[in-house]
Amino acid sequence: MTRKLVGFAAALAIGLLISGIVTGCNGTDSSGSADRSAEPDVSASPVGPVVKPPVEPPPPPPPADACQEIVYVIDKSGSMFDKFAYVQYELKEAIAGLESTDQFHVIFFTDRAFELSINGEVRLHEATTAAKSAAADWIDRQVGGSASGITDPREALERAFKVAGGPPDVIVFLTDGLFPAGTEQTIRRLNPGRKVRIDTIALVNRDSEDQLKRIAVDNGGKYMFISESELKQDH
Repeated sequence: MTRKLVGFAAALAIGLLISGIVTGCNGTDSSGSADRSAEPDVSASPVGPVVKPPVEPPPPPPPADACQEIVYVIDKSGSMFDKFAYVQYELKEAIAGLESTDQFHVIFFTDRAFELSINGEVRLHEATTAAKSAAADWIDRQVGGSASGITDPREALERAFKVAGGPPDVIVFLTDGLFPAGTEQTIRRLNPGRKVRIDTIALVNRDSEDQLKRIAVDNGGKYMFISESELKQDH
């Protein structure tokens, strides 16, 4: 039975719920061909050609081999200490819920970046059972006692955009505190065409809410706030 994701795990999975045309694993339009149904309809009439406006068709259903490439960029700075076990659990649940056709990567950050490595490879990983298990073991080793340092996601975001096998379709960015104002400029430099969607999550603390909302809006994503009561309700 597939576990219904709630709370934080559902938030981490929002990057997989993009509506519209799904991008295939090879980076191509999942429809496999150009959509010609939106071309104007030119019909003859006694007074000359009549151009009818194109009719936009509904997006096609994703093919069986469609996937999403997602990178989780997760705060583990000092202020996350009392929330870190919760983050670990829900992040593992989110990864467990990925389809086998998806690809994923995880980067924790303080003022440095800490990247998931599976079999010595730091890259987007296919969401196989073995990869999910290896990721869960690695996440467990990122113990709460290591949650130290200031909050600066810029290096982690840089690596998320430049990950081997990328860039990803989606970045999910979670933090509980303020981060440097220059982060938004860093993202604009890394995502000039806004081809990578960024979903943002504020955990318990709203200090960075305005920044996170702007980042989400500017990059085609969604913003979500998770309160302390919601955090406790999930566990």
